[in-house]
Amino acid sequence: MKLQVTIISLFFAFFVCSVQAQDKFISHYKIALNKGFEESIAQKNPTGKEIDFMNYLYRFPILLEDSYTGLSAHIWFRKSWEINFQTLMQYHVNFKNIKVSAMYFPTQNLGYRFGFYRYEQIFTGFYDFPFYENDGSFYVVADKKTKQRVFDKAVYGGIVYRKTINRFQLEGALNGGACIFSPFKVNLFLKKKDSNLLQNIEYQTVSDWYGYILPEISAGYDLFGNAAYNVGIELNASSLITNRAVDFDKTVYSWTSDYYTAVRINPESRLYFRYECDLGIYLKW
Repeated sequence: MKLQVTIISLFFAFFVCSVQAQDKFISHYKIALNKGFEESIAQKNPTGKEIDFMNYLYRFPILLEDSYTGLSAHIWFRKSWEINFQTLMQYHVNFKNIKVSAMYFPTQNLGYRFGFYRYEQIFTGFYDFPFYENDGSFYVVADKKTKQRVFDKAVYGGIVYRKTINRFQLEGALNGGACIFSPFKVNLFLKKKDSNLLQNIEYQTVSDWYGYILPEISAGYDLFGNAAYNVGIELNASSLITNRAVDFDKTVYSWTSDYYTAVRINPESRLYFRYECDLGIYLKW
């Protein structure tokens, strides 16, 4: 809830500043409301002796959970600089995905972009994997946490090309950067049948940086307006492409926490693809 209030406050401040600073520093503004879909897809690796969390990346059913409502604000400064802020509200009414970028256009059509990107990832269903070599003598004695929600945080930079023809605007960007995800922990509590032997198998993921490319494209069309404002529609699409894996430390505690074995597991990396696509309406003044 605190994040939602902060974002709404930022948009309110955006309107206040637009009235006070228009003549001094800023040439014009744009706000947009969009509706779209997102999805993360990872190539699956064959099941091995150890779990591979990337095989359990959650893919939303293309109906409700992968849809989002986007709010964005764009400011054009008078010295060839621009700032864009975008946040996505998913079905559970939570602003979790955020993208902020600054652009500099030394020429009319060609510019540079630098930004920050945060988005949510969900891993689920991994308890279907046989975490341990079980001969049938152990059973689970604690509830299973079925989902792990983590955030990827990315920085990026790239080249932007923009073209305006009458009421139609087209913009494309090719970005590259580095990303890191928030680590998480999975515990499996076991008890041996007809025995007091207990085991706790702990899986602690290891957060690591990886590179990616981020192509983006958007098209807009001014429906109506005058010299003071324009109302139009826009279509936006972007994709994040990389090769990644989720490394983790596996620790097995037997009987008490004083007796354990630990090993680092490095699954094979694979192709990972994430996309966002939306259609919306904007007001520019």
